Amino acid sequence: HALRLKSTAAAQRALDFWYGAGLLERAPEAAEPVEVRPPRLTTAEVAAASCTDPQIAALLHECQNLFGGVVTQTDTNILVSLYRSDGIPVDTILLAAAHAASEGHRSGRYVERMVLRWREAGIVTGADAERYLQQLEIRRQREQQVAELLGRANSTFPAAERRIIARWFEEFGYDTAMIAEA
Repeated sequence: HALRLKSTAAAQRALDFWYGAGLLERAPEAAEPVEVRPPRLTTAEVAAASCTDPQIAALLHECQNLFGGVVTQTDTNILVSLYRSDGIPVDTILLAAAHAASEGHRSGRYVERMVLRWREAGIVTGADAERYLQQLEIRRQREQQVAELLGRANSTFPAAERRIIARWFEEFGYDTAMIAEA
């Protein structure tokens, strides 16, 4: 775009030309590391594991309570696989399930995505997850305060604005008085 070329194909042709003229070199392509997750457990593997591990029964029982009904076989396989195959502690999975349920999401797939995002962010223990969820609650309260200051009570902010509001408090150290003054 900065070179005012009309398309990526035009940019590629220009790069190929300069490579052919000997003015550019091609770097060897590095393979991006791909995280290989173990496959989900099958129903038979889940049944066998639940006979020997009481944590699985506790996990499924609590998820049923949190989700307000019977956990499907697919969700059971996902939740138990997070614990057995991925090595996620049961308390971390339950915190994610409780948070998901509080937001109206009651599926193992949603919990799986959340827990795996947490792991990428370095949240691996139940204590890490509790601190993170407390931080989310503080951010939600601050967003609500800012919405009231702006006369937008009962409204939600887009993700970009939520990040900005979090920076006001966490990075810049502003308080509500400073924001109200601004």
